[in-house]
Amino acid sequence: MSYPQTETPDIELTWVRVVIKDFISSPDVQQMDTHEFGAFVLLLMTSFLEKKRGYLRNDDEYLRKITRLKRKQWESCRDFILSKFKEDEETKLLYNERWLQEIRLAEGTIVSNKKRTEAARESRSSVKKTGQSQDLYYHKNSSQSIPLSEIKPTDTKEFMEYIEEREKVFMSLEEDFRHVLKVKVGIDKPVCWANRRVPQGYFDLVDCIIRVRDNVEWRTSAMRNNNLSKDAFLSYFYEFVKEIKDATVYMSYHGYDGSDGSDNFISHFLRWLKSKVKNSRQPVNR
Repeated sequence: MSYPQTETPDIELTWVRVVIKDFISSPDVQQMDTHEFGAFVLLLMTSFLEKKRGYLRNDDEYLRKITRLKRKQWESCRDFILSKFKEDEETKLLYNERWLQEIRLAEGTIVSNKKRTEAARESRSSVKKTGQSQDLYYHKNSSQSIPLSEIKPTDTKEFMEYIEEREKVFMSLEEDFRHVLKVKVGIDKPVCWANRRVPQGYFDLVDCIIRVRDNVEWRTSAMRNNNLSKDAFLSYFYEFVKEIKDATVYMSYHGYDGSDGSDNFISHFLRWLKSKVKNSRQPVNR
């Protein structure tokens, strides 16, 4: 899997997403002793602070000092810890694949949020000047799109930039996950839409799927409320996503959840799921 190789010092980033349950329960971490775990975390955190964010010099003494281990301790666990890192063919720098992915996703989120803020500021400015609200409802590959001639060039540019950024994020996703998206729901690239609210909001169906995947607490609650196993829940979920994608229903959503508006991805899915489960459990008349 390849990741964007450009340095990103211009993006101010002070955080990265860590799903604690997944991190602690991962097979790699489970095999580590206390000092190995500490060394591994220190290497990850230090790579985050490097100029080429997410990478470390492949220098033994430099790496040992980062881990704060004594030389004999480092020598005894070095090969095991460094087996969790890969060497970039071009720069010869070391990186942890999953950690680098999370960094790129965080960078993408920062860029997207900045663009949304700028778009919202422009929208509010336009409303103040004209007294009218903007009404953008455009999709890159849909026959239901409003013609470009009816959309302000600045609005179109903002949305196309959002799609371009989401494409970068999409390519940084795990290869297995992208394979599931393609097989289960026929998605092999971002599926973006813009809502009709002011300030304008841009959304990606793939991002909605990722947020559901990563919100274990919410997903567990939805499974419990509908008396579903994880496999059954995922089967319904992928069916729902394929349905709204093929019918372009998502283009009418205000956004992902209630914070974006009443008609959203989550509320629609929960209503759909409740109806599906209820119908599947009704006795068949013979």
